Amino acid sequence: MNKQLSTPLIVGLLFSILLSFLFVKSQVNQQQHMLITTSLLTLNEYDQALNLSIIKNQTGFHKNFDSIGLAQLKVSEVLQSLSLQFAGLDKKVSGLRKKLKHLIELEHEKNKRVERYKQLAALNKFSRQNLPDAMKKLLFSLSVNTKINNKDKLALRETIITIDNSINRYVAGFGLDVVKLQSALQHLQKQVNTSKNISKTDSTRYFWYINTVNAVLVSTPTILEWVKKIQQVKTTGHIGLLQEAYVKQFEVYSHRAFLYKKALFVSAIILLMYLAVVLVRLKLAGTKLDASLQHLEFRKQALDQHAIVSVTDVKGNIIYANNKFCQISQYSREELIGQDHNIIKSSMHDKAFFKDMWKTIANGASWKGEICNKAKDGSIYWVATTVIPRIGEDGKPYEYIGMRTDITAQKLAENEIIALARFPLENPEPVLRINKKGEVVFHNKASAMLLRHWNTSVHKRLPGEWIKKVVDILGSGQSVETE
Repeated sequence: MNKQLSTPLIVGLLFSILLSFLFVKSQVNQQQHMLITTSLLTLNEYDQALNLSIIKNQTGFHKNFDSIGLAQLKVSEVLQSLSLQFAGLDKKVSGLRKKLKHLIELEHEKNKRVERYKQLAALNKFSRQNLPDAMKKLLFSLSVNTKINNKDKLALRETIITIDNSINRYVAGFGLDVVKLQSALQHLQKQVNTSKNISKTDSTRYFWYINTVNAVLVSTPTILEWVKKIQQVKTTGHIGLLQEAYVKQFEVYSHRAFLYKKALFVSAIILLMYLAVVLVRLKLAGTKLDASLQHLEFRKQALDQHAIVSVTDVKGNIIYANNKFCQISQYSREELIGQDHNIIKSSMHDKAFFKDMWKTIANGASWKGEICNKAKDGSIYWVATTVIPRIGEDGKPYEYIGMRTDITAQKLAENEIIALARFPLENPEPVLRINKKGEVVFHNKASAMLLRHWNTSVHKRLPGEWIKKVVDILGSGQSVETE
């Protein structure tokens, strides 16, 4: 490839790669940023909603667990979404991923504690819901039992009512008097154990009632402990830290993108300036090329006026013939194009002659020689020929340019001279060539007798009387016949 052409292409390619790189680096994914920011805000909102729902559930004596489960589900969904969004960030932000991973671990631990809280709260709720009905059944069975005296009935009734009042105060939000309730439960159990007039069925009911109240007694402080344990998992604070770290990282991204944009702008200006220089050079080169083409066309026309030109492919087929070629060969251009040079071949040259020519040009060298061709009407003409191969990028010829000059008249003159030169040798009459000194410089066979008669030979002088006649004849400058 031409060096002048390849240099702008290489520079343009390098600039294209640079601009593409800078463009990619200068982009900030605003959509991704908005999704992550929204997800972080939503996560914080759902996490706080989960904390609030636990408090409401605990203070409302666990009437409904739906809000807790819904908040847990929302938190889990947002964390999964954030994991996918963070996966699309630059690999360099490993710190953000670590913070997110830690937050996910905290949320997982928090969920385990919430589940334990829900189990205890459900047990507490179940126990409290069933205690009033159980109490009514105990009081009813106590009232209809005729085997227990009134004094024992009254004592059992007072103990049961004491326990029920404690439970009602707890449900009403006045707290749980643990000591009083434990004392009442122990007293009730002792009364049931010492009484021999309580049936087996009623005894089972009493023990179920006592165990259920014990469940409330045991689960209530435990619930409060698990609420504290849930609050100890500082997910909200870690969400805030993650938000703050992400905002800082995004600011770094934005600043870096701004620098890349500046570099992109500067590079674009440099590229435009370079393109302007290239365009100016191309315009100048185009002007020079136009001038060169005009000169080339002029030279081609001059060459066509003087020389016989043809172009053939590597197989010898004619692909171009100028007017001089058509004139001397007497063939039209249409008749010549597509034909090989056998169409004008004469019988003057043997196969070895053309074999040597083709071998020379096929090796990439020029060939010069004189060729005798035959015109369309059968007449013979001679041309001094130069064949120049055009070499391709693979180093092999792909076409041949033949330039010829008509030397037919010259060849005829040479033949005539040769014929005239042979006349003195073959003449039956004596023929001598003598210089001004009277020396013989040439003689034919017929003049050998004269030379012997004169007792002289080539490069020797003639007899004296002949020298005088030769000098007089040469001085006259005309042909003279003498005896």
